[in-house]
Amino acid sequence: MIDINKSKNAFLGELKSSPFLLCDLLLYLISMNDNNLDLPAGRQEINNSSNKDLPSSQINQWQNKTSLGEENKKSAKNILLKLFLAGAVVCVAFLIFFWAEFYLSQNNLNEITNFTIEKGTSIKLVSQKLAEGGLIQSPLAFRFYFFINRSVKVMAGTYRVAPKLSLIETVRFLTGASGASGGINVTFPEGLSLSQSKNILLEKNFKADELDKLRIAQFSKEFDFLKNAPQGATLEGFLFPDTYNFFAESTSSEIVKIMLSNFGKKFPANVQEEIMTKKRTVFQVITMASMLEEEAKTSADMQIVSGILWKRLKIGMALQVDATVAYALNKQGQALTYEDLRYKSPYNTYLYAGLPKGPISNPGIKAILAATFPRETNYFYYLSLSNGTIIYSATLDEHNTAKYNLMKNK
Repeated sequence: MIDINKSKNAFLGELKSSPFLLCDLLLYLISMNDNNLDLPAGRQEINNSSNKDLPSSQINQWQNKTSLGEENKKSAKNILLKLFLAGAVVCVAFLIFFWAEFYLSQNNLNEITNFTIEKGTSIKLVSQKLAEGGLIQSPLAFRFYFFINRSVKVMAGTYRVAPKLSLIETVRFLTGASGASGGINVTFPEGLSLSQSKNILLEKNFKADELDKLRIAQFSKEFDFLKNAPQGATLEGFLFPDTYNFFAESTSSEIVKIMLSNFGKKFPANVQEEIMTKKRTVFQVITMASMLEEEAKTSADMQIVSGILWKRLKIGMALQVDATVAYALNKQGQALTYEDLRYKSPYNTYLYAGLPKGPISNPGIKAILAATFPRETNYFYYLSLSNGTIIYSATLDEHNTAKYNLMKNK
């Protein structure tokens, strides 16, 4: 007894493995002899009675011309038919190939795999990385989808791709069009604290209650950049700002692993080398970067402020960074009072010299680079304005004058 489903699957599999199998039929059609086509002759019979008076030589000449014209018409019809059939065969083969690639092909994954798309990555590069990771089988089909759907865009972020997804399911997943098959996109801007990141996750109904209770010691074996950090510290500073895609059922630990993995990928090799050269630790640099993220807006200002703060540390001068006090009081973005500046906390850089206890936010790559490669100047002081402008001073007198002028003009 014939198993119809097996026969159907075998047929589709054969088409997929050799998408232009139908072209064999095309070659056969092209090589067919005209006589094999059962076309109506269409030959007009000569009316002997009406032409009986014509000489036989003239009759034969007329018959030959008539026959030649009819053969030419017949040949032209045959050529048009062959071209039509050839086009149909190619179109069918083309459609079957892409249909099979879109809906029948499945990825080669055995378990859920993280896949990151960085901002600005081209469709061609995304397709190559997907193929290299075994997430799709045909980069060509992937690119063809976006060629015919130019308004559709992949979304930057880190995704958890499940096994056995077809190409079309993967496309829908990476473009945010997927429902049950995909996850939920979550964006963490630069400079958010651990507490603020937790609130974003809770607002999207993730089970993130344990996020601020996780400690570096739980992940340092898996991520080298955490090995020299205080093992009892939280993950503050290392939850890299980006757009991620998490499954709704993801735990706090799973979310953190994805974000730490992204941190490891984004952390430049030259930064690690520079940190080692200056005999600092990643934890120290990230702590500095977290302050820069709060104190300055542009890369240039971040580098100058970085130079000032590292110079203060070197001579034992208090950093006096307002953002550290705001973090300790959970008053980020709010104006501080003189009473606030006397708040006793290991994060208060007005009361205690040196770096704060740890990072005060999760910095982006600009702040990390600025903390690693500071710009040397003769400045020791700076005053940050609400519009993002920074006034720099070389001496305390200049700094106090700048503050006085600012207060006078308010």
